[in-house]
Amino acid sequence: EESYFIQKLDGHMVYVNDAPLDDSFTIRISTTKAEDYLPEGVTGACVHTQRITGLVGKPNIRIVDAAGNEMKVVYDESTRTFVELSDENTISEAEKELAINAVKTYALYMIKRAGEGDIAKYYLRGSDAYNAITDTELSFVQDAASREFVNEAVTNYCRYSDNLFSVRVSVTLNQYRSSGSVKESIIEQSLFFEKQANGKWLCYN
Repeated sequence: EESYFIQKLDGHMVYVNDAPLDDSFTIRISTTKAEDYLPEGVTGACVHTQRITGLVGKPNIRIVDAAGNEMKVVYDESTRTFVELSDENTISEAEKELAINAVKTYALYMIKRAGEGDIAKYYLRGSDAYNAITDTELSFVQDAASREFVNEAVTNYCRYSDNLFSVRVSVTLNQYRSSGSVKESIIEQSLFFEKQANGKWLCYN
C-alpha cells in the first residue's frame, strides 16, 4: 500500500482529488528551532505533515490558504511528498546570496583573509552573532597556496515578517597547500537576519 505525504502551513486546507483532507490525517506538527531566537511576539512557521494511503496512483493535490487562494505545490518523487510553497518558505535569490556571502565572510575572517569591517557588512555590530565571531580564536588558519568554496547549500528558510527571516547555510572551504594536500573545512550555520532602518539586512544571531 503506497503512502503519500503532504506538508502544508498551519491554517491551510488540503484537497486530495478535490476532497478536503481533515486534521485526522496529520502525523506531525513542527516549528523551527528559530523560535528560541525570535523577538518577543514573533512566531515561527508551523508546518503540518499529513499522510494519505490506499490510493491508486499519485493523487491530485491542491492547497488553499484561509482566504481560498490557491497555493503553489511541488512534488518530491523520492519521498512521495507534496510541499506547499509560499513566501514564508521560499527564499529569494538575493536572500540566498546574502546568507552564503555572510558565511563565506565568516570563514575568510577565520583564516585572516577578512577583517571586522568585512564581518560588519553582514553581521550586526554588538549582536550575539557579531560578538561570537570576533571573540573567537581563529581556527581555520593554514599555509595555503590557494583556496575555494564548494558545496554551497541553503536550507530551512523561514520568513517571519517583511523584516525578519532565518536560514541554514552549509559551505565547504578547501585550502590547497603547496605540498598538494587539501585542508577541508565544512561550515554549517543557522542565521537570523533582520532588516535595519536603512533597509540593509544584517545577521543578529
